[in-house]
Amino acid sequence: MKKHIINVTYTIIGEASCMSERGNYLLAIVQCPETGESIGKALKILIDEFNSLTSVKINGEVIKIEKFIGGDLKFLNQVTGIGGFASEFSCLWCKCAKSDRADVTKEWSMTDATKGARSVDEIIECSKKAKSSKTRFNCNSAPLFASVPISKVIPDTLHLFLRIMDQLVYQLMLSVLPKIAKRRIPPI
Repeated sequence: MKKHIINVTYTIIGEASCMSERGNYLLAIVQCPETGESIGKALKILIDEFNSLTSVKINGEVIKIEKFIGGDLKFLNQVTGIGGFASEFSCLWCKCAKSDRADVTKEWSMTDATKGARSVDEIIECSKKAKSSKTRFNCNSAPLFASVPISKVIPDTLHLFLRIMDQLVYQLMLSVLPKIAKRRIPPI
């Protein structure tokens, strides 16, 4: 039986150890289905406290907190309320359609709403629309961490590079296989 376990940690950017495993501080380990709804229920208290936290007081000094969310792409889709990567509008940061990805004449942005950038408020509004609505843009639910702007959602680089390589190898095979199939390779 496959167990779905989610580790929730935080990192203080700027600490000497922030780029190593010693810079990750464990907040929770949760066993639950890997869905946004299940994660939201399992971590409700933690999420509510995180969303309301804006500053901390350390030794009498008030320090404003800047928040980021990181994780693999599946987790980020679930906590931002965006549907899976096989859907038409799968990008977490903009509303680029799958059919427009290869069109280099179009300009997309992670921060400029006029160029298709998503925002937390827009995801909340779009998720309320009917599933058949063309202006829903694959928004399935409100983001769990609504206090974090979408531009500060950071994918895990290992998984991001693996996905890029997966697509590059796939495209390479699509272009090479027809050429190989046309040749007759003599038996060894």
